[in-house]
Amino acid sequence: LSMPRASACLFSIVKAAEKEFKRVAKLKKEDDSEEEEEEEAPSLDLVGLARVQKALKQMDQVFGIYYEVPQVMGEESTAGTDGDEGDVNGGAIPEDVMDLVVQRTAAKDAKDWELAD
Repeated sequence: LSMPRASACLFSIVKAAEKEFKRVAKLKKEDDSEEEEEEEAPSLDLVGLARVQKALKQMDQVFGIYYEVPQVMGEESTAGTDGDEGDVNGGAIPEDVMDLVVQRTAAKDAKDWELAD
C-alpha cells in the first residue's frame, strides 16, 4: 500500500464531491440573479455523490477515517457513546497510558530520545 498514492486518491475523491456542491451552488446563484422563470432548480448528481460516499466508506475500512476520539478516563464525554462491546473502558484512555504519554512528551522536550522511544 502506497500511503502517498492512497492519500492523493482520498483527496481527489473529496475534491470531486466538493466540486459537485460548488457547481450546484453556482448554478443556484446564477438562477437567483436572473429573472425568475419557472425553471427547475439545479440538482446534485446524487449517483456520483453516492459513489463518492461508497469510496470513502471503503477507504475507511483501510485507513480508519471515521472514528471517535477516545476520552481520558475521568473526563465526561460531550458526544454520545455507542458503547462498543469489545471496548472494556468505554473508549476512555486508561490513566497509566496517559502517564506514559506525559513521560514521553517530557523526554522529547528534554531531547532524551532513548527514553522517548
